[in-house]
Amino acid sequence: MHARSALPFFAWVFGSTWLLQLPYLLAKHEAALGPAERFMPLVVLGFFGPFLIAIALSLREGGGEGLRALFRPLRIRTSVAWYFAALALPCTLFLVARAAGGPLSSSDLGPWLYPPTQPQHFAAMLVIPFTEQIPWLGFAFPRLRARHGSRAAIALTGLAWALFHLQKHAFLDPSYANHAAIMIPYMTAGAIVFGWLLLRAGGSLLVAVLANAGAYLNNPVQALPSSSTPLALHAVALSAAALAVMFGDRAIWRTRSHTGQFGVE
Repeated sequence: MHARSALPFFAWVFGSTWLLQLPYLLAKHEAALGPAERFMPLVVLGFFGPFLIAIALSLREGGGEGLRALFRPLRIRTSVAWYFAALALPCTLFLVARAAGGPLSSSDLGPWLYPPTQPQHFAAMLVIPFTEQIPWLGFAFPRLRARHGSRAAIALTGLAWALFHLQKHAFLDPSYANHAAIMIPYMTAGAIVFGWLLLRAGGSLLVAVLANAGAYLNNPVQALPSSSTPLALHAVALSAAALAVMFGDRAIWRTRSHTGQFGVE
């Protein structure tokens, strides 16, 4: 079967984010358009753009069956241990990095825990992992994997995911761009680790969703903008984990699917 391309997904995701942010940005610099806040719903819609675009493209490719195929990996069952491991891994990696960094630093590295404390934190933890992992690992990754193999596909998916977040935040908060050197490897490495968990758990997309949710249980992004050190520590830990699974578990990256799914040949 001819592998479907991920290029339409990337084109629509990055293009729509620009367009949906444009009215807000123009209003910030041109008072005649009214208060910029009136355009915030468009900006928020752009945050969910990848999820909506993956649904639209799945419907275009295969109608109802295409849509069911997009969500089917959420129902793949695996060992309960994978669910708990995925949920705990991001938090554990940060704690390890925080412990290792303490003796090497003469300055305060900040708190050990950044748990969700506000309603928006809990809402993000419950909703965003689904709207992020379904389009990126559930839609884009299998298509890239069928054409380029698992290892290249997860690296490309992770980099695109990181650049999307940089794009959608940098225009609204210019200071976000100052942390690009941390955020890009942080999110790229995170996607690689999530992808490895997905493949090792037999293609269960729910495992990747739980890993993404686990990042909110101890989220050093909360330290921004006053301090980027906790996020840098987490980025280093995730990058080390990503390199370990990429080159230490070569067998899992040799698998390839020509169906857009997570089958192992």
